[in-house]
Amino acid sequence: MPTKYHATGNPLDLTTEPTFPKAVGLTDLANAGALTLHDRRLFDTLLAVAYDKIDQDCEHHVRMADLRRLAQSEDAAMPTNTNARIKASVKRIKSLVVEFNYLGEADGDWAIENLLGSVRYAAAKDTLYYTFPASLRPMLVDPALYARIRLAVIYEFRSKYALILYEILQRHADRRTPHWVWTIDIPKLRALLGCDERFPDYGQLTRRVLSPAVEEINLYAEFTVELAPVRASNKKSGPGSGVTAVEFQVARKPAAIAAATARLHERTKAEKRAARKRANAAGQLTGQAWLAFSWLADQTPMVREPWYKRYLAQGGHPVQKPEVEKERMKIWVPFIAKAICEEQNLR
Repeated sequence: MPTKYHATGNPLDLTTEPTFPKAVGLTDLANAGALTLHDRRLFDTLLAVAYDKIDQDCEHHVRMADLRRLAQSEDAAMPTNTNARIKASVKRIKSLVVEFNYLGEADGDWAIENLLGSVRYAAAKDTLYYTFPASLRPMLVDPALYARIRLAVIYEFRSKYALILYEILQRHADRRTPHWVWTIDIPKLRALLGCDERFPDYGQLTRRVLSPAVEEINLYAEFTVELAPVRASNKKSGPGSGVTAVEFQVARKPAAIAAATARLHERTKAEKRAARKRANAAGQLTGQAWLAFSWLADQTPMVREPWYKRYLAQGGHPVQKPEVEKERMKIWVPFIAKAICEEQNLR
């Protein structure tokens, strides 16, 4: 494989900002609804660890202590001396039969496959050994179509739906185009998310799955996403009426916001919990309002206060200071978001 398609960083140390190229066929998995968020993170880690030899007929290995440490980074309550959760995830991953390249973007190829071959654990060495099915290995390496997955990002997510959408949209993020749109029919989207039978109403799907996932992506990824329903031409507008597809409007974050996003991954667990509370304070802000809020949230009070005074000068009503400053910002920032974005070159 050419050097540019190798994994980077140490996949077992998130502080090294590890990445690996994940074949598009693997981001477009159908019938994988049984996989949990932990399962998907673990599988990505196993792919990253093995990537440099992923197309070879060999056995890969990883220390369970490293996997336990990563699992504990997701959930502080998880014991560090047990392999039970990891073993359960490996069993689910190995037993699942999935449709590879469901969207058919890799030259129309598709396959029905298991994701893992043989797996064994050597207790004496506390090491997990694993292989990939021979028929799957060639499809794991596709230099033409891949998404460069950032492990530090996927370990931030609290929703498996956020992880799934991030990996699908990430394939476009390395392009030079600053904005792009991905449109998908509702039935196909449900299959990718594993929501074929759940949340039958589009409004429920948006409230319970799509909007929370987009909020997490907007906080942790290097791009932002906005949702737009696509309705049949003969249907009247209304909540969920005639929605046949979803349009994901994606934009690369400006340099300042991208740098702030990268700093999120370096924070301690306590700091990350505070960041998630700040994201919740942003509510449903999108577009320029979200960009302006995100930029101001990382500024000092000395930078924020002049913008608040400009809001008042333009006829805005005074906003009382609540216990959490970000709640106050949520009220007034959208009214001058356009000016903030224009003057700070936020796009």
